[in-house]
Amino acid sequence: MKGMETENIEIVGIDFGHGETALARLSSSTDDYEPEMIEIFGRKTQITALAYKADRGDLIGDQALKTTGITELHIGFKPLSGNLQSFQHQGIIKRFIRKYLDILEETGQIRGRELTLFIVGTPSGWSNVERTIYADLLKQAGMKRVKVEKESRGAFLQIKESKNSEVHSEMLMKNVLIIDIGSSTTDFTVVSDMEARPLEDFGLDLGASLIEEMIFERTMMRMEKENPDEKKRLVDIFEQFPHFLRQCLIACREGKEKYFSIPEIYLTKDQPVDCSLKFRTMKPAIEFEPLIYKDEIEKILNLPIKSLGCNWKDAFRQALLAAKKKLGETEPNLVILTGGASRMYVVLDISREVFPEPQRITRGLEPEFTIAKGLARIGRIDILSEELKKSVEDIENSRHLRELLEQKIPELIESIAEPLADEFIFYAIAPSLRAWRDGYLRTLNDIRPDIENSKKRWLDSIRGEEARRRLDIWLNNTLLPGLAGYTDPLCKKFDIPRSVLDLRNRNIAAGVNSFEHPAFDPDLLIRSDEVIIITSMIAGIFAGMASGGAGLAVFHLPLAGQVIAAIAGAIIAGFGVEAVTEEIKKRDLPVFSRKWVLSDDRMENIIKEQRAKLLNTIKEQMCYDFTWKKKLMEDILSELKKVLNNQVEKAVMWIR
Repeated sequence: MKGMETENIEIVGIDFGHGETALARLSSSTDDYEPEMIEIFGRKTQITALAYKADRGDLIGDQALKTTGITELHIGFKPLSGNLQSFQHQGIIKRFIRKYLDILEETGQIRGRELTLFIVGTPSGWSNVERTIYADLLKQAGMKRVKVEKESRGAFLQIKESKNSEVHSEMLMKNVLIIDIGSSTTDFTVVSDMEARPLEDFGLDLGASLIEEMIFERTMMRMEKENPDEKKRLVDIFEQFPHFLRQCLIACREGKEKYFSIPEIYLTKDQPVDCSLKFRTMKPAIEFEPLIYKDEIEKILNLPIKSLGCNWKDAFRQALLAAKKKLGETEPNLVILTGGASRMYVVLDISREVFPEPQRITRGLEPEFTIAKGLARIGRIDILSEELKKSVEDIENSRHLRELLEQKIPELIESIAEPLADEFIFYAIAPSLRAWRDGYLRTLNDIRPDIENSKKRWLDSIRGEEARRRLDIWLNNTLLPGLAGYTDPLCKKFDIPRSVLDLRNRNIAAGVNSFEHPAFDPDLLIRSDEVIIITSMIAGIFAGMASGGAGLAVFHLPLAGQVIAAIAGAIIAGFGVEAVTEEIKKRDLPVFSRKWVLSDDRMENIIKEQRAKLLNTIKEQMCYDFTWKKKLMEDILSELKKVLNNQVEKAVMWIR
């Protein structure tokens, strides 16, 4: 986003895990928008551990695990739905966060806890209430600017935007299943059309920590068999110093992670993972030495786990099959595996078994960092999205848009007046003339009230199909190209395609209904005196035939003309020349004579003349009815804003 003027905000994405915590950093205005991992104690992730030592206070991560003389140790305290409102758990979380922030500030890794925007992940299934509680807790811990976001959204964005991702963007626009395998839980989230939703009631207590617990149990069983005294002594130590037990569990976790990183080098009992732990403060020193190698891990993965009711592999397989069933016919086009535990080959193997081709399974190059990096991206995208929305809102509320609309409205009125005039003629004038000609109206005097009734019906339900089509043409060819003069620079500024904010052919006209209800004065639309003139003209044709009522001239007329002339002559004889027109308008004349007098050509000439008068009247009323014109402008503005705001939501997807 070169040349963009915006506040440069430092963003830190935090994947607060049960087993490990990872932080990624990104700037809101940098041209290089690839997040970088924040290292503490030389590592990109830290064990989620909190310890206390009297002379040093709180310690976290590796510091907590490797410092001797501690009197308190907590591990695996990620906030979960079940413990979120526990005051004891909240206290541990706040201490952990505060110490983390202290270290980040002391090492210059953040500008300051009050300046940095922190984006902290939560499971997809959390409620808004739970997110609010968590956000308040984080603020109490010292994060002044903090937002909580779904971890699944972070994972999706990182896969979508990462330079190292091999997933084609088209795949991400379809149905995506995100499986986040953490230390304590496995969460399933479906992303369809880039909108995330958790699989209902489908966050499982199936995490990789169950495997390390099995490693611990089998290590203790082996000690019982090989050296029961040492095992008893170790149990006594655990009872006296509970934090030693937690350190042993951490050793099992680290050994498990080392094994699954390169399983091919730990093939036999003679080639185990080096993860032993020696308590030298005990006299004599005592060692906790897990044996982790290929056959042992396979046994652990296939041994029943009491809390699961089956082995880990079967539990994970059943979870995937259950997720697949919940998805129904909408099987995922893409399966994304995230979390450090997704490195385990068994996870990939079972996923491929349950979701075979053509589904594609991906886990990225560094799955343990996927969520932290994605959360940092969320912060950047949300900041820029808000700025884009504010910029669009400024355009919507600017005087420039109103001035543009005012400038173009006369052209719109000129355009839609014609179809409205034609519609009025079609529904309110022509039918009445035809009704008299065809004998459905008894006299010429009946035409005027019939037209008045038709006028009222038309004004109550103006159809305006052609006027709406003209409105659509006016929008696409006249108004919207002018609006593009304001939206195109925004697209360039935020590096999004111009077409995203191009409103042409977006069916805006469908929502603009003001032109269907203009405040026309019905008395001015084909006035009564104009209708009287029309009927008098028709009657005059009859009267004109009176000259043929005497002498031989009458025989030169067609039969209908002879009859008309005879009728006119009789009326003149009975009422006098002056009264003949009014008298004819009262008479129920023969239908065949009506059709001769009001021929198609005469009908067309009458309608053409009235259309010209009507068109001028409609234009004048539209132009000078400022209340209606203002309502029309407001309706168009409202629809423009609605469609533009919808497009902005789509434009957000393009922001990187």
